[in-house]
Amino acid sequence: MRFSSRVAAATAIASLFSLGLAAPSYAAEQITFSVDAPDVQGSFVDGALLETFNDGCSSPLEFGTFTGVCEGAEAIYYAGASSTSGSPVTGGVGTSYARVPMGAAMSISLNQPANYLGFHWEAGNQFDRVTLYSGDTLLADFSFETLMDALAATELTSIGGSSYAVADYYGNPVTGVQDEPYAYVHIFASSGVKFDRIVISEDQGSVGMFEFDNMTVAYAADESFTNVVELDVVELGGPASTSLSDTGFEGTLVLVSGLALVSIGFIARRRHS
Repeated sequence: MRFSSRVAAATAIASLFSLGLAAPSYAAEQITFSVDAPDVQGSFVDGALLETFNDGCSSPLEFGTFTGVCEGAEAIYYAGASSTSGSPVTGGVGTSYARVPMGAAMSISLNQPANYLGFHWEAGNQFDRVTLYSGDTLLADFSFETLMDALAATELTSIGGSSYAVADYYGNPVTGVQDEPYAYVHIFASSGVKFDRIVISEDQGSVGMFEFDNMTVAYAADESFTNVVELDVVELGGPASTSLSDTGFEGTLVLVSGLALVSIGFIARRRHS
Protein backbone atom coordinates (compact mmCIF):
# COMPACT_ATOMS: atom_id res chain seq x y z
CA MET A 1 0.00 0.00 0.00
CA ARG A 2 2.74 2.46 0.98
CA PHE A 3 4.85 1.61 -2.10
CA SER A 4 1.93 2.04 -4.48
CA SER A 5 1.07 5.38 -2.86
CA ARG A 6 4.58 6.63 -3.51
CA VAL A 7 4.43 5.49 -7.12
CA ALA A 8 1.15 7.36 -7.52
CA ALA A 9 2.68 10.43 -5.91
CA ALA A 10 5.70 10.32 -8.19
CA THR A 11 3.47 9.91 -11.26
CA ALA A 12 1.30 12.83 -10.23
CA ILE A 13 4.30 15.08 -9.59
CA ALA A 14 5.68 14.18 -13.01
CA SER A 15 2.32 15.13 -14.49
CA LEU A 16 2.64 18.55 -12.90
CA PHE A 17 5.80 19.34 -14.75
CA SER A 18 4.48 17.95 -17.99
CA LEU A 19 1.62 20.43 -17.65
CA GLY A 20 4.06 23.24 -16.94
CA LEU A 21 2.87 23.52 -13.33
CA ALA A 22 4.99 23.62 -10.17
CA ALA A 23 4.30 21.94 -6.86
CA PRO A 24 3.44 24.49 -4.17
CA SER A 25 6.17 25.43 -1.70
CA TYR A 26 5.54 25.61 2.04
CA ALA A 27 7.68 26.98 4.83
CA ALA A 28 8.79 24.10 7.02
CA GLU A 29 7.24 23.77 10.44
CA GLN A 30 8.93 21.37 12.79
CA ILE A 31 8.54 19.13 15.79
CA THR A 32 11.88 18.29 17.40
CA PHE A 33 12.82 15.39 19.66
CA SER A 34 15.71 16.15 22.02
CA VAL A 35 17.31 15.02 25.27
CA ASP A 36 18.83 17.08 28.05
CA ALA A 37 22.20 16.68 29.74
CA PRO A 38 22.81 13.48 31.74
CA ASP A 39 21.17 13.26 35.19
CA VAL A 40 18.54 15.91 34.46
CA GLN A 41 15.22 14.62 35.84
CA GLY A 42 12.93 17.62 35.26
CA SER A 43 12.11 20.30 32.72
CA PHE A 44 13.70 23.73 32.39
CA VAL A 45 10.66 25.14 30.54
CA ASP A 46 9.06 28.05 32.39
CA GLY A 47 5.35 27.76 33.01
CA ALA A 48 5.12 24.07 32.11
CA LEU A 49 2.47 22.09 33.98
CA LEU A 50 4.00 19.21 35.93
CA GLU A 51 2.56 15.76 36.64
CA THR A 52 4.75 13.90 39.13
CA PHE A 53 2.57 10.74 39.42
CA ASN A 54 3.32 10.81 43.15
CA ASP A 55 -0.35 10.00 43.79
CA GLY A 56 -0.41 7.27 41.13
CA CYS A 57 -1.45 7.42 37.51
CA SER A 58 -5.10 8.40 37.46
CA SER A 59 -7.20 10.68 35.28
CA PRO A 60 -7.35 13.66 35.25
CA LEU A 61 -3.70 14.68 35.05
CA GLU A 62 -2.44 18.22 35.66
CA PHE A 63 -2.87 19.04 31.95
CA GLY A 64 -5.63 16.75 30.69
CA THR A 65 -7.45 13.44 30.88
CA PHE A 66 -6.41 10.05 29.59
CA THR A 67 -7.85 6.76 28.43
CA GLY A 68 -6.12 3.44 28.02
CA VAL A 69 -3.52 1.92 30.32
CA CYS A 70 -1.25 3.72 32.76
CA GLU A 71 0.06 2.10 35.91
CA GLY A 72 1.31 4.06 38.90
CA ALA A 73 4.17 2.42 40.79
CA GLU A 74 6.24 3.19 43.86
CA ALA A 75 9.91 4.03 43.36
CA ILE A 76 12.20 1.08 42.87
CA TYR A 77 15.93 0.71 42.22
CA TYR A 78 15.46 1.31 38.49
CA ALA A 79 12.65 3.91 38.33
CA GLY A 80 11.23 6.94 40.11
CA ALA A 81 12.79 10.41 39.91
CA SER A 82 14.15 12.13 43.03
CA SER A 83 14.01 15.71 41.69
CA THR A 84 11.93 17.93 39.40
CA SER A 85 14.86 20.29 38.73
CA GLY A 86 15.90 21.17 35.19
CA SER A 87 19.55 20.86 36.28
CA PRO A 88 21.49 17.61 36.76
CA VAL A 89 20.74 15.92 40.09
CA THR A 90 21.98 12.59 41.44
CA GLY A 91 21.06 10.67 44.55
CA GLY A 92 18.16 11.49 46.82
CA VAL A 93 15.00 9.48 47.39
CA GLY A 94 13.00 8.23 44.43
CA THR A 95 9.29 8.97 44.11
CA SER A 96 6.38 7.21 42.44
CA TYR A 97 6.42 7.02 38.63
CA ALA A 98 4.18 5.87 35.76
CA ARG A 99 4.48 3.02 33.28
CA VAL A 100 2.73 1.62 30.23
CA PRO A 101 3.00 -2.17 29.68
CA MET A 102 4.01 -3.89 26.45
CA GLY A 103 1.30 -3.75 23.79
CA ALA A 104 -0.66 -1.07 25.67
CA ALA A 105 -1.19 2.67 25.12
CA MET A 106 -2.10 5.73 27.18
CA SER A 107 -3.93 8.42 25.19
CA ILE A 108 -3.82 11.87 26.83
CA SER A 109 -6.31 14.51 25.69
CA LEU A 110 -4.91 17.90 26.67
CA ASN A 111 -6.99 20.66 28.23
CA GLN A 112 -5.81 22.93 25.42
CA PRO A 113 -3.42 22.65 22.46
CA ALA A 114 0.26 22.63 23.45
CA ASN A 115 3.63 23.07 21.80
CA TYR A 116 5.83 21.27 24.33
CA LEU A 117 6.02 17.88 26.03
CA GLY A 118 8.71 16.70 28.42
CA PHE A 119 9.24 13.66 30.66
CA HIS A 120 11.95 11.71 32.44
CA TRP A 121 12.63 8.56 30.40
CA GLU A 122 13.65 5.74 32.74
CA ALA A 123 15.23 2.33 32.04
CA GLY A 124 14.42 3.01 28.39
CA ASN A 125 14.36 0.75 25.37
CA GLN A 126 13.74 0.93 21.63
CA PHE A 127 10.13 -0.22 21.97
CA ASP A 128 9.04 2.99 23.70
CA ARG A 129 6.97 5.29 21.47
CA VAL A 130 5.38 8.75 21.59
CA THR A 131 2.89 9.98 19.00
CA LEU A 132 1.39 13.47 18.77
CA TYR A 133 -1.93 14.43 17.20
CA SER A 134 -3.92 17.51 16.35
CA GLY A 135 -7.50 16.26 16.35
CA ASP A 136 -7.38 13.12 14.19
CA THR A 137 -4.28 14.29 12.32
CA LEU A 138 -1.04 12.51 13.13
CA LEU A 139 1.74 15.08 13.48
CA ALA A 140 4.70 13.04 14.70
CA ASP A 141 5.60 9.47 15.60
CA PHE A 142 8.77 9.21 17.67
CA SER A 143 10.21 5.74 18.09
CA PHE A 144 12.96 5.54 20.68
CA GLU A 145 15.08 3.56 18.24
CA THR A 146 16.48 6.94 17.20
CA LEU A 147 17.64 7.67 20.74
CA MET A 148 18.99 4.17 21.27
CA ASP A 149 20.98 4.48 18.03
CA ALA A 150 22.40 7.83 19.18
CA LEU A 151 23.47 6.27 22.49
CA ALA A 152 25.66 3.83 20.58
CA ALA A 153 28.11 6.71 20.01
CA THR A 154 30.77 7.89 22.45
CA GLU A 155 29.35 11.35 23.10
CA LEU A 156 26.44 13.60 22.21
CA THR A 157 26.72 17.30 21.37
CA SER A 158 24.09 19.86 22.35
CA ILE A 159 22.79 22.61 20.10
CA GLY A 160 24.99 25.03 22.03
CA GLY A 161 28.11 22.89 21.54
CA SER A 162 28.34 21.17 24.93
CA SER A 163 29.57 17.57 24.84
CA TYR A 164 27.98 14.86 26.98
CA ALA A 165 29.53 11.42 27.47
CA VAL A 166 27.05 8.75 26.41
CA ALA A 167 28.18 6.56 29.31
CA ASP A 168 26.69 9.18 31.67
CA TYR A 169 23.19 8.49 30.31
CA TYR A 170 23.37 4.90 31.56
CA GLY A 171 22.39 4.06 35.13
CA ASN A 172 19.63 5.46 37.31
CA PRO A 173 20.71 8.95 38.49
CA VAL A 174 18.90 8.31 41.78
CA THR A 175 20.32 4.93 42.78
CA GLY A 176 23.34 4.66 40.49
CA VAL A 177 22.34 1.16 39.35
CA GLN A 178 20.66 -0.44 36.33
CA ASP A 179 22.67 -0.50 33.11
CA GLU A 180 19.92 1.04 30.99
CA PRO A 181 19.53 4.58 29.56
CA TYR A 182 17.92 7.51 31.40
CA ALA A 183 17.31 10.99 30.00
CA TYR A 184 14.94 13.92 30.20
CA VAL A 185 13.14 14.10 26.84
CA HIS A 186 12.00 17.40 25.31
CA ILE A 187 9.58 17.54 22.37
CA PHE A 188 9.07 21.05 20.96
CA ALA A 189 6.71 22.16 18.18
CA SER A 190 7.67 25.29 16.26
CA SER A 191 5.51 28.41 16.09
CA GLY A 192 2.14 27.72 14.55
CA VAL A 193 2.20 23.99 15.34
CA LYS A 194 0.09 22.66 18.22
CA PHE A 195 -0.88 19.19 19.38
CA ASP A 196 -3.86 18.32 21.57
CA ARG A 197 -3.41 14.58 22.07
CA ILE A 198 -0.40 12.56 23.20
CA VAL A 199 -0.14 8.77 22.99
CA ILE A 200 2.45 6.99 25.13
CA SER A 201 2.81 3.35 24.12
CA GLU A 202 5.03 0.30 24.31
CA ASP A 203 5.41 -1.64 21.06
CA GLN A 204 4.75 -5.36 20.82
CA GLY A 205 7.86 -7.48 21.30
CA SER A 206 9.23 -5.53 24.25
CA VAL A 207 10.48 -7.43 27.27
CA GLY A 208 9.78 -4.44 29.52
CA MET A 209 7.57 -1.39 29.93
CA PHE A 210 7.65 2.31 29.09
CA GLU A 211 8.62 3.91 32.43
CA PHE A 212 8.49 7.70 32.85
CA ASP A 213 8.18 10.41 35.47
CA ASN A 214 7.86 14.20 35.84
CA MET A 215 5.78 14.70 32.69
CA THR A 216 5.42 18.36 31.69
CA VAL A 217 3.25 20.13 29.13
CA ALA A 218 3.41 23.79 28.05
CA TYR A 219 0.90 25.63 25.92
CA ALA A 220 3.28 28.39 24.78
CA ALA A 221 6.85 27.32 25.52
CA ASP A 222 9.78 29.51 24.49
CA GLU A 223 11.60 27.78 21.63
CA SER A 224 14.96 29.37 22.49
CA PHE A 225 17.09 26.60 24.00
CA THR A 226 20.66 25.43 23.44
CA ASN A 227 21.42 22.91 26.18
CA VAL A 228 19.57 20.00 24.55
CA VAL A 229 20.79 17.38 22.09
CA GLU A 230 18.54 17.35 19.04
CA LEU A 231 18.06 13.80 17.77
CA ASP A 232 15.04 13.73 15.48
CA VAL A 233 13.19 16.41 13.51
CA VAL A 234 9.82 16.04 11.82
CA GLU A 235 9.23 18.70 9.20
CA LEU A 236 5.60 19.40 8.35
CA GLY A 237 4.29 21.44 5.47
CA GLY A 238 1.21 21.83 3.37
CA PRO A 239 -2.46 21.83 4.27
CA ALA A 240 -2.97 18.22 3.21
CA SER A 241 -0.36 16.67 5.50
CA THR A 242 -1.99 13.87 7.45
CA SER A 243 0.61 11.29 8.40
CA LEU A 244 4.28 10.68 9.11
CA SER A 245 6.53 8.14 7.42
CA ASP A 246 9.72 6.81 8.96
CA THR A 247 11.16 6.75 5.46
CA GLY A 248 10.73 10.51 5.13
CA PHE A 249 7.77 11.05 2.81
CA GLU A 250 4.03 10.83 2.86
CA GLY A 251 1.85 12.73 0.42
CA THR A 252 -1.85 13.41 0.05
CA LEU A 253 -2.93 14.01 -3.51
CA VAL A 254 -6.08 15.67 -4.80
CA LEU A 255 -6.87 15.23 -8.50
CA VAL A 256 -9.33 17.13 -10.63
CA SER A 257 -10.96 14.86 -13.24
CA GLY A 258 -8.03 12.51 -12.72
CA LEU A 259 -5.70 14.92 -14.57
CA ALA A 260 -4.32 17.90 -12.69
CA LEU A 261 -2.75 17.83 -9.26
CA VAL A 262 -4.05 20.72 -7.21
CA SER A 263 -2.90 19.93 -3.69
CA ILE A 264 0.06 18.05 -2.27
CA GLY A 265 1.20 17.79 1.35
CA PHE A 266 4.57 16.69 2.67
CA ILE A 267 5.89 15.47 5.97
CA ALA A 268 9.63 14.90 5.96
CA ARG A 269 11.88 13.54 8.66
CA ARG A 270 15.55 14.09 9.24
CA ARG A 271 17.45 12.37 11.99
CA HIS A 272 20.49 13.55 13.84
CA SER A 273 23.14 11.31 15.32
